[in-house]
Amino acid sequence: MNFSEERIIEMLKETNVPNGVLGIGDDCAVIPNSDNNSWLISTDALIEDVHFSISTISPKDLGSKSISVNISDVAAMGGVPKFVFISCAIPDHLDNVFMKRFISGIKEQTKKHNIHLLGGDTTASKSKFFISVTIIGEANNNKIKYRSTAKIGDYICITGMPGASAAGLELTKNIQSIKSKDEKYLINKHVAPHIYLQESQYLTNFNNVHAMIDCSDGLNKDISRICKQSNCSININVDMIPIDDRLQRICAKNNWDLYKFLLTGGEDYYLIFTIDSKDFAYIHAQYFKKFDKNFHCIGNVVAKGNEEISYFKHGVKYTNSYQDFKHF
Repeated sequence: MNFSEERIIEMLKETNVPNGVLGIGDDCAVIPNSDNNSWLISTDALIEDVHFSISTISPKDLGSKSISVNISDVAAMGGVPKFVFISCAIPDHLDNVFMKRFISGIKEQTKKHNIHLLGGDTTASKSKFFISVTIIGEANNNKIKYRSTAKIGDYICITGMPGASAAGLELTKNIQSIKSKDEKYLINKHVAPHIYLQESQYLTNFNNVHAMIDCSDGLNKDISRICKQSNCSININVDMIPIDDRLQRICAKNNWDLYKFLLTGGEDYYLIFTIDSKDFAYIHAQYFKKFDKNFHCIGNVVAKGNEEISYFKHGVKYTNSYQDFKHF
């Protein structure tokens, strides 16, 4: 295939969207609802043997994750999820028991977050299980966070530790040999990721939290999206990226490259955001008081233009030689 997600997105973009509407280019489309509020709308597709394998994730976890990854898009912009629609193309190799458990996972997530499931569609598939979810959220216009609002001098911060989900996915390739607590922990990070919805809604209370995105495709890829949308360059200190001890131990055990997981591992769904450096200490302290956990400063926005990421390790330029996740 000689096309990419980015090329398709550029072809799909409209230049004449209605005034006040944000279309393609962020985690959600934004459609004004009133003078004070807007609707946030996102859609996502999951395909068997591309995004998941029936042999390595339970039907209930698959249903739950189908909803939670869409909730994360709403969280990335500081919104509250309200409504969801789900469509499925169902192949013959799935039975009623599978679908009942799959739907129980969906309902568990919608009930947990007070989301109303309003409809969708079902059809047959000749080969693979296909899931499409559309979510509608709501946000106060003054609190919506975009990818495009990073400012020079901002710190760039993350709410979680990268790489666990990608390592969990790697471990599922030999699922029969999984025994240790560390391995089971990483796999669970992949099949049932934490979604930072409450954390997002708290951070939106601070005006000096500027740009925001969730990490679905890896730290490098998603920071590059902030660079592009905010027309800025960002420096990242690799030695400031928080490392999960369990990820570090499993990488050492399997002779895996830890930094590949840290920089390109996707589906962690932590928040990446920029914050005015003068307010970092205060907001960090308030966040810790609220959630009893830290967020982590890993770099800063250094200039307008160029739209590139520069990496440093112990003050020395570091070359990121790892390939980002590609959808095609």
